[in-house]
Amino acid sequence: MTARHFTAAVLLLFVAACHKDEEKETRETLRSWRNTIELVQSQRERHNVPAVYAKQVGKHAVDQLSKELQKPHSREIREEAERVIALAGHLREAQT
Repeated sequence: MTARHFTAAVLLLFVAACHKDEEKETRETLRSWRNTIELVQSQRERHNVPAVYAKQVGKHAVDQLSKELQKPHSREIREEAERVIALAGHLREAQT
C-alpha cells in the first residue's frame, strides 16, 4: 500500500466516523424534541402551560428541525424528522 492509498483510507475512515457522529447527534436531537413536544402537549392538555408557550415551543421546534432537514440524512432520519415536525405543528396551533 502506497502512502497515497494509506492517506486516502485514513481520510475515508475519518469522514465515515464524522458522519456516524452526526447521525447519532441528529437522532438525539430528534428524540429530545419529541420528548419536549410530548411533555408540553400533555401539560397543555392539563392547562399547566399557557397556549402562547406551547406555540413558541412548536414554532422553535419546526424552525430548528426544518434547518436540520436541509442537511443530507438517511431516509429513516428524514422520516422521523418529518414526524416530529408534524407533532410540533400541532403545538403551533394551540388554542388560547
